[in-house]
Amino acid sequence: NNTTPPPINLVAGSLDGPAQLPAPLDNMIQWGAVGSATNGAVDRIEIPQQTSGTVYWSMLFRVDDLTNAVTGTTGAFVAGFNNKPGTQTSGVITVAGARLVIRKDSTSSTQFDFGTSVNSNNGSGATPIQVFESTPRDVGTTYFLVGSYTFNTGSSTNDVTNLWINPDPSTFATDTIPSPDL
Repeated sequence: NNTTPPPINLVAGSLDGPAQLPAPLDNMIQWGAVGSATNGAVDRIEIPQQTSGTVYWSMLFRVDDLTNAVTGTTGAFVAGFNNKPGTQTSGVITVAGARLVIRKDSTSSTQFDFGTSVNSNNGSGATPIQVFESTPRDVGTTYFLVGSYTFNTGSSTNDVTNLWINPDPSTFATDTIPSPDL
């Protein structure tokens, strides 16, 4: 397992998203190499603490190379809401709600799968709690992703996460929330 943090660079250019989204304004973040969640605070955007309701993240996302990509039931952590701002204890994220994970597809080594989980890679015993889609995705294609985390009252063990992959643009800026993909 490579535990060297991947390089994160601000580079010229941007990814094109659905026509209904505002045009990209500037540069993009390029995250490369096989990595881990040990990047300290460099890859975090701090937002105010949220403990109720539903919070959302969205991004344009493209995988250009699957060399050394993770396979199996856990996948590789990409993004999510963290419950602690700044540098992590031991430099490792232990809790991230509405996690975006990816893995190399088990039937096609040239494709990958998106997945999500409520808050960790650790399930009960040997069973991870990630849910992966059954639609293999193509390298070099840009995907518009939206993730959500819903805080349910009374317990943090019944919170809900959703992932939309290329949601229907007719629902943008409306009160109509499409069915999630995961």
